[in-house]
Amino acid sequence: FYYERTLRSSADVVPDEKGAAFRRLVTGEQKTGDGMAKPYGVAVQAGKLYVADTVRKEVLLFDQAGQRFRGIGSDDPGALGMPLGLDLDAQGNLYVADGLLRRVMVYDSGGKYLRAVGIDQLKYRPSGVAVDPAGSRVYVVETGELSGEGHRVRVFDARGGMHLFDIGKRGSGPGEFNLPRDLALAPNGELYVVDGGNFRVQVFAPDGNYLREFGSVGQQSGQFSRPKEIAVDRQGRLYVVD
Repeated sequence: FYYERTLRSSADVVPDEKGAAFRRLVTGEQKTGDGMAKPYGVAVQAGKLYVADTVRKEVLLFDQAGQRFRGIGSDDPGALGMPLGLDLDAQGNLYVADGLLRRVMVYDSGGKYLRAVGIDQLKYRPSGVAVDPAGSRVYVVETGELSGEGHRVRVFDARGGMHLFDIGKRGSGPGEFNLPRDLALAPNGELYVVDGGNFRVQVFAPDGNYLREFGSVGQQSGQFSRPKEIAVDRQGRLYVVD
């Protein structure tokens, strides 16, 4: 792993206008662009980087190969309230967990709004979303409330929006959650869920059956203090933000 670049605004991907570099050299002005306000979630596919911005209330697309920048979800239909977790299916459709509207918003690869999943069924701040490559099943984390409500993963049919089943409830035992934050699907279909309040990552089969877990509270290697987000690469290696 080595440092490659930093992305802050449209200026990092959109090419300069003709003569702009010379003008800055003469005037001393800085290169500026349309930037992020409060980034939260991130997803990437085929050189396109998607960033959920909770203050701008949209998902920002940094297309490095295409040298373009745009916002997704700023207009109706499909306007976002508080975009949090992101994921993409194999067709490039974007799934956005909206913590304010309490639903998953779906857009095509061009940013066009398609549909919403979980309307009137996600009640406790959906914060993370994962979709299988075929775009047929959506897994949504409901972080939950301190009162004990929520703290589960809800599973929906991605196309029809039908609620299929839930995984977990409030608790500390196998298959139970305390303030879950994020989740990711591995290439073999296993589901990894960041169980933040229990300082661990739990692993489930696609049908929701508990398989195993790893991690504990602490500051040593393999332990967690405040685990937040998770991602899986093509080889099945896990990356957990703590």
